[in-house]
Amino acid sequence: MRYTIRPMAEAEDPLLEALLTLLRDSGYERASLSMQKANAAVRLCRRAGFDVWRENGEEHIMVLRLRA
Repeated sequence: MRYTIRPMAEAEDPLLEALLTLLRDSGYERASLSMQKANAAVRLCRRAGFDVWRENGEEHIMVLRLRA
């Protein structure tokens, strides 16, 4: 599966943006998270560039590629 690197909208969520910057600067290639499908934060994470990698029952497993 291929992931695309999409820039996050400026100041979309300063905390999430800071975390992703820290991960990139620390050399991580990907970030992943799991959250309930009904969670309103799914939309925020999608706008930040996360893609749904897998669905597991009531959860989304989401991945963001941090490096090219």
